[in-house]
Amino acid sequence: MYAIVDIETTGGKPKDSKITEIGIVISDGIKVIDTYQTLVNPEREIPVFITRLTGIDSKMVENAPKFYEIAKDIVEKTEGMIFVAHNVGFDYNHIRKEFNEIGYNYKRDTVCTVQLSRRVIPDQPSYSLGKLCKSLNIENVSHHRALNDAQAASEILHLCLSKNTGDIDDIRKTNILHERLSVDDLPNKTGIYYFLNQSDDVIYIGKSKNIRQRVKTHLANYKTKKGQKIIEQIAKIDYELLGSELIALLKESNEIKKYNPVYNRRQRKKLHAWNTYAYIAKDGFYRIGIGKAELPNGSFINGYTTKQGAQNELFNWVEKYQLCQKLCGLLKGADGIPCFHYNLKQCRGACCNEENAPEYNERVQLLIDDQEIPDKSFYIIDRGRNNNEKSCIKIENGKYIGYGFFERSLHYSNLLELDAYIDSYEDNKDVRAIIRSFIHQKKVRKIIPLE
Repeated sequence: MYAIVDIETTGGKPKDSKITEIGIVISDGIKVIDTYQTLVNPEREIPVFITRLTGIDSKMVENAPKFYEIAKDIVEKTEGMIFVAHNVGFDYNHIRKEFNEIGYNYKRDTVCTVQLSRRVIPDQPSYSLGKLCKSLNIENVSHHRALNDAQAASEILHLCLSKNTGDIDDIRKTNILHERLSVDDLPNKTGIYYFLNQSDDVIYIGKSKNIRQRVKTHLANYKTKKGQKIIEQIAKIDYELLGSELIALLKESNEIKKYNPVYNRRQRKKLHAWNTYAYIAKDGFYRIGIGKAELPNGSFINGYTTKQGAQNELFNWVEKYQLCQKLCGLLKGADGIPCFHYNLKQCRGACCNEENAPEYNERVQLLIDDQEIPDKSFYIIDRGRNNNEKSCIKIENGKYIGYGFFERSLHYSNLLELDAYIDSYEDNKDVRAIIRSFIHQKKVRKIIPLE
C-alpha cells in the first residue's frame, strides 16, 4: 500500500519553512482507496511569491488547524504505507521536521516518482510534475495545490507500476540503504566528503563548510540524471575534517586528481575549465578575454569553474580599474564609438581614442599584477580542525608547497620550524588559482612572509 503525499509550504528549505497544506492519496498501486486534504496554519505570514504560486494566502489558513492538531491523522493515514511523493526528499523532510518539532520521530520507507519515472518512462523532455503530467496526458487542473498534485503523482505511480514493478523495489532498497548511512551522524563542519560504491571505489568527492547539510542535499537530488545515478550507487560515505575552507578546496582538488572519481568528470583534469587572459592587440591596447583551458596567445590571469564566474569577475575588474567594456569583450560595437560606461564617466575613453594605450595598459597591468600570487615565500595561517590547533599553508617563491596542522600552543622562534608539520602536495594551475582567489578576496586569516 502507498501513501502518495504532497505539501505546500511557506518556502523551499525545511529549516526555515512551515507547511500550509497537505494532501494524501491512499492507493493499492492500481487504484485510489482514500484521500485526505487539509490546509495548515503555519503560524506565520505566507510570502507573496508563495501565494502567487499556490493561491494560498494568510487569510485562508487563519482558522486552519495547526500541524500538531493534524499530526495524529498523518501518522494513522500513512501507518504501514510506503511514503511516495514527486521529489520525495522535499515533502518527506518537511514533514519529518514538523514532527521533530513536536517530539515525534516520524519514519517511513520512501519512493520518489521523479526517480521512478526516469527509470520506467525514459527520455521525457522534463520530469517536473507539471510538464510530466502534460506529456503523459495526466489531468492536473490545480497544480501547486496539495491534493491535486498528490492525485497527479498517484497516476504517475500507477503508470510506472503497470509498466515495471522491479524498479520500485530497486529504489526502495536504495532508499533503505541511505537510511543506514547515518547521515545525521556526519559533522556539520568544514572538510571534504567521499561517496563510495559497494566495491569501495570513490565515485564522487566534494567540499563543504557543512558536510552533513551538503550530503543531505545530494541525497535529495532526484531532479537530474547525474544526481539520480550518484544516489543509486552510494554505499558508504567517508569524510575528512579540515577546518580551513582554503585547505578543503586544495585537498578536494588533489583528491579528485588522485582518485579520478567517475562523477567528478569536469574536475578530473582541470578544476578551472575557464580562464581570463590578457594580450596586446594590433592597436597597442591590452585586451582581456575569456577562454577554455587551452588559451590563445596571451597572459593567463585567473581560472574559474564556469564561464559565468569568469564573466562576473571581469565585470568587477572593469568597474574597479575603470577599464573599457568593449576592450574587455563585454560589449560589442563599432570602432571609435564610445562604450556605455564612457557615457557614465566610468571609462576613460580607450574605446573612442580619448585615452592612449600606455595609460590604459598601465591599469590592465596593475590588474594582472594584483591577481598574481606574490612571487615570494610566505605562510598562510588559518583555522585548524579543532580549537586546539591552527593550519599553515606554505608558498615558496610563488609556488604551492603543501599544508599542515600544528598545536595552537606551539611556540616557534623561526617560521622554518613549521616545515616539520607541512605535508607536500603538487603545485599546479588549479591550486594556484584557488590560493590566488582567497588572497585577493581577503579570505585568509593571516599571511606571514618568510624572510
